[in-house]
Amino acid sequence: MRGRPGVSVRRRARGTAMLVAALAAAALGGCQLRDVTLAAPEDLVVAEVLLQAGGTQQLAWLHRSLGNGGLTVPGATVQVMAQGGATTTLTAVSGRICVDSSATFMPDTTGSCYAAATPASAIVPGASYSLRVTTADGRVLTGTTTVPGLFHLTRPAGMAHCALRSWTLLPITWTQSSGAWIYVSETRLTHVRKALDPNAPDDRALDVTGLSISAQDTSIVFPSEFGLFNRADSADAPVLVALQKGLPDGVTATVTVAAADRNYVQWVRRGSFNPSGTVQIPSVQGGGTGMFASVVPARFDLTSYSTSSWPACGG
Repeated sequence: MRGRPGVSVRRRARGTAMLVAALAAAALGGCQLRDVTLAAPEDLVVAEVLLQAGGTQQLAWLHRSLGNGGLTVPGATVQVMAQGGATTTLTAVSGRICVDSSATFMPDTTGSCYAAATPASAIVPGASYSLRVTTADGRVLTGTTTVPGLFHLTRPAGMAHCALRSWTLLPITWTQSSGAWIYVSETRLTHVRKALDPNAPDDRALDVTGLSISAQDTSIVFPSEFGLFNRADSADAPVLVALQKGLPDGVTATVTVAAADRNYVQWVRRGSFNPSGTVQIPSVQGGGTGMFASVVPARFDLTSYSTSSWPACGG
C-alpha cells in the first residue's frame, strides 16, 4: 500500500518559436549545453502499522522504497504508546504473520514483520495512540492515530452465527462510528468454488471486499456488493458475477465490517485520475514514510442453507 501529481505544460506557438531561435543562436555562437547531474532518489523506510480494536495481536510491516541492498528492515524497535498509558513493544516475527497466506512471494525477503500479543481491550475505540519506530541505523519514524468510535451491527443484530437461505441477499446495516472516515467490509467464502461448479479444479477460500464510501454510508448488501471492484481484472470474475444472486447451498462465510480512520483512507485512497500513479498521503513522518492507522471491526459467521436450525440472519 506513491506517486506525484501529474504536471501538464502547454506552450504557446510564439514561445516555441522564440525557444527555437534562441537555440539556433547558441549553436551559431559555439555554445554547448552543460551536463546536469540528477540527485539519486532516497531509499526510504516505509512503516505500515494498523491498530485493530478488539484484536489480540497488533502488527507492523516495515520495508524500503528502493531496496538498495535489500527490502527488509531488521533490528528495528517498534513501539505503540497510549496517551498517558502503557507502551507496547512489537518484536520481529516471521513475515507470514503480516502477509496474507495466499501471497505467492516470500515475505521475509520483501519486508520485516513486527508483532505483539495484546489483550482484546488493549486498543480502545475513541482513544489516541502514538507510534515510534527506531531503525538499526538510527532513523526515527513517528505518527499518531485516533481510533474510530465503537459501533454495532443492527442487521444481523447480536448474532455470532446465523443462517442465510441459499440464493438470497442479505442487507447488512450498522450504527455510525464516531470519527470513522469509511467502512471496509470483507468476507471469506469457504467451499464456494465447488458449490458453484463441482468440477472446479480447486476449492480455495475466496476473499472479497466491499466498500461504503462515506462515514454516513452504513449499509451493504451481502454478497452482491462484495467484490465489485475485482470483477474486471480477476480470474474469479465468473464466481463474483454468480454471487449477485446470493450464495449457493453449503457455503460458509466470515463477514467483517470495519470502521477505519482518516489515516487508513489517505494511505489506501484511489483517485479517479492519477497519471503519475496512486496518490497516497502518509501519516508517518521523520526518518521515513508510511501509514499509522486504526480500525474497529464487527464480525459474524453465516452459513447458506436450504433448511437449517440456525437463526435466520435477517430475523
